[in-house]
Amino acid sequence: MNTNIKLLSIPFACMILLSCQESQKDSPYEGAAVIKEFGYENCIELKNSDVRVVLEPNMGGRILAYELHGNNVLYRDTLQDGMIYKKGDRGNPSGGRCDIGPEKIVPNRPALFLGKWEGSITGDRQGRLISQKDTSTGVQLTRNFSLDEHGSKLVYTQIIKNVSKETKYYCHWSRTFVKGGGISLTPLNQRSRFPKGYIVYGPGSVLDFMPKEPNLRVRNGILEMYGPPERPKFVMDVSEGWMA
Repeated sequence: MNTNIKLLSIPFACMILLSCQESQKDSPYEGAAVIKEFGYENCIELKNSDVRVVLEPNMGGRILAYELHGNNVLYRDTLQDGMIYKKGDRGNPSGGRCDIGPEKIVPNRPALFLGKWEGSITGDRQGRLISQKDTSTGVQLTRNFSLDEHGSKLVYTQIIKNVSKETKYYCHWSRTFVKGGGISLTPLNQRSRFPKGYIVYGPGSVLDFMPKEPNLRVRNGILEMYGPPERPKFVMDVSEGWMA
């Protein structure tokens, strides 16, 4: 998901339709606790009677679990459990991710993408993750999460704060990894700059503005992906701030 901004500090909201718990610290807030999970200390758990969410601040500020009635819909690489970034490491941590772009323009940002974040509980079923101040990009990221009292709605807001002395131009990207076997729904922007409302990467460095892909159809303004496409990387010019 790519939303261009001229930045000083702008929020971005994205609803995500979105294990072994060892310890839990008391919290004054309902449905929120600090726990140890997936090999990590100081994870934040948000839950109601339907959904449980685990926020992981130790490497990249991720969502590692979005469980609907105990079934985690996010893809989690168990080989990464407990992994901590060391200088020089490269990788693509799994789970529910957000990032900043454009991909080929933004400087390398391991402090944001792989580094340690600060986590806190901010209210009933609410949590916050705050990144380091990143010298390579000149920004600091804040991610706020709010789970409804009932049902599956999780609101996820990312804020890009300019901590440099220069104007910065970045956009918000979603990098969420989910398990396969379902469908993907994206509301298309009727005023999109793309002829079809989306573009596809590839082959190579090509950006295909008129892609022909199997297992895609548009119904009632919604792009429905009901099976694996030939090329996996899409850019959605959305206007409503959600994907499902």
